[in-house]
Amino acid sequence: ATVTLLSIIYHAPTVDEALSLPSQHRIGHAGVSTAAPGGGLASSMDIAILGTRGIPANYGGFETFAEPLATRRAARGHRVTVYCRKSNYPERLEAYKGVRLVTLDSVHTKYFDTLSATLLATLHYCLHRGDIAYYCNSANAVFTWMPRLMGAKVMLNTDGLEWERAKWNWLGKTWYKLSERIATWFPNLLVSDSRVIQR
Repeated sequence: ATVTLLSIIYHAPTVDEALSLPSQHRIGHAGVSTAAPGGGLASSMDIAILGTRGIPANYGGFETFAEPLATRRAARGHRVTVYCRKSNYPERLEAYKGVRLVTLDSVHTKYFDTLSATLLATLHYCLHRGDIAYYCNSANAVFTWMPRLMGAKVMLNTDGLEWERAKWNWLGKTWYKLSERIATWFPNLLVSDSRVIQR
């Protein structure tokens, strides 16, 4: 299944439907039912956002997207965690507008910063568990099987066609092509940036 990014940010009924777990009887984090009466999203959901540099947004598109997604979900009563990179947030904030922040190290190089940070974030997430793991960046698709194996529902925002960008060498482009294929296997739900990417 694929939904568009704008519907995730701006339309609460759509995001509630997208984030709802298949079973209305599943017991989530802290032993609370994850489905509200009538099948909506319960107020006790534990949601984590992985794969961005973190919030408050100070870099690019994924961060600009993650901030309102996280703060709006928190304002609606959900427990929201955003994983941040120490290289971008050396002050190591613990919270921002009701959102829990977890700051972790990474291998701060062009080709390994995102992957190393998301690997550590995924391991941390699996240790503490939750109901929903929302990944940003298709390069991180390789990690999405881990929280799903632990019982979480996994969503992946695939971004654009990164392998077409001149900034990546052949290795980077090959990784993105492989990741796009993996993205069709492991996550429960894919999120696209636009209708064109969705098609």
